[in-house]
Amino acid sequence: MKNSHQYIEFVGVPGAGKTEAAKLFTAELQDRGEMAHFREGAGRSVFLKLWLFPRALFFLRKVPKVMCSDSFKDAPGVRTVIQNLRWRFAVEAVVVRHLLSQGALVNDEGLVGKVVALMTLAELSKEDAVQLLRNALPQKSVLVFVNVSIEIAMKREAVRDIELPFFNNLPPAAKHHFYTKSDELYRTFASWYGAGAVQVEYMENNMGRRELKENVVRLGSKV
Repeated sequence: MKNSHQYIEFVGVPGAGKTEAAKLFTAELQDRGEMAHFREGAGRSVFLKLWLFPRALFFLRKVPKVMCSDSFKDAPGVRTVIQNLRWRFAVEAVVVRHLLSQGALVNDEGLVGKVVALMTLAELSKEDAVQLLRNALPQKSVLVFVNVSIEIAMKREAVRDIELPFFNNLPPAAKHHFYTKSDELYRTFASWYGAGAVQVEYMENNMGRRELKENVVRLGSKV
C-alpha cells in the first residue's frame, strides 16, 4: 500500500455489494501482509463510548441542519432519519480518525456514503457537502465506487435479509429517485468534490462474486 494508515471507503447504491467488496478487499490486503482492518461497530467498551460522545457532539456543530427534500417530504420517518444521519456522520468522523491509528481502515457506507444520503434525502448543498467532507476525510483517502446497474441493485436489495424500515417503506417512485440521485452523486463525485482531492477508483459488480473477486485483486495493485 502507498500509505499504511490509509482510509478506503466503498460507496454505491443499496444492493451494489459494498460490504462484500469491502470485506474481500480487507482480506486481500491482509493476505499481502498489510495491516488493514474492516470498519466494525464501536464495540461495547464503556470507556470508548465515553471518549467518543463529547468529541462527536463537538463535531456535530459542523454538520448543518437541513430540510427534507421535496421528493421525500411525505415519506414516514424521514425527518428522524435525517437527524440520525447527521449524528452518525459526526460519530463516524471521530471513529475513523481513532481507528486509523491501528492501520489501514476499509469502510462501507462511511463518511461519503452518509453525506450522499443527506444530499439525496435533504437539501444539503454541494458546497456544504464539500466543506463537511474536507473537515472529516483523512488525507490521501481512497473512494471506491462499486458500479452496478440500478435494476440489478434494486433486485438484490429486495431479497437482502436486512431490516431497513424507512427504506423498505418508501413508495416505488421515491425509492427509484433515491437510487438515481445517489448513483449520480457517486459517479460525479470527483467533479463536485474536486478532482485529485481524493483517489477515486471504480469497481464493476454486475456479474456476481467471481467478477467481484477479480476486481478486488486489481484494486489491490492501485491502492
